[in-house]
Amino acid sequence: GAGQRWLLVVNGRTGRVTGARLKNTTTLWLVWGTLAALGFGSALLGALLFAIGIPLLAVAVGAVLFVIGIAMFVLGLLVGIFAAIPLFSGLSWNRAERAVQPTE
Repeated sequence: GAGQRWLLVVNGRTGRVTGARLKNTTTLWLVWGTLAALGFGSALLGALLFAIGIPLLAVAVGAVLFVIGIAMFVLGLLVGIFAAIPLFSGLSWNRAERAVQPTE
C-alpha cells in the first residue's frame, strides 16, 4: 500500500534486484472482481428467468424465458468462474511475494 516500506536488494555487481513484486490489488478487484460479480449476477438473473419460464412452458413466452434463462445461467457462471481465477491467483501471488526475502 501507499507509504509502506518494502525491502529490496540490488546486487552491485550484476544489478539484479531482489524483493517482493506485488500486483496492484485495486486493479485486480476493479477489473476481475467486477467481471466476476457481473457474471454471477447474470447467472442469478438467468436462474430467475428459468424459474419463471417453467410454469409458462405451454406459452411461447415461457419457452423463450426458459431458453434465455438457461443460456444466461450457464454463460454467467462461466464468466464468473473464469473472472475469479485471475483475481484469486493475483491475490495468492501477492501473499507469496510478501514472504520473499532478498537473498543477495
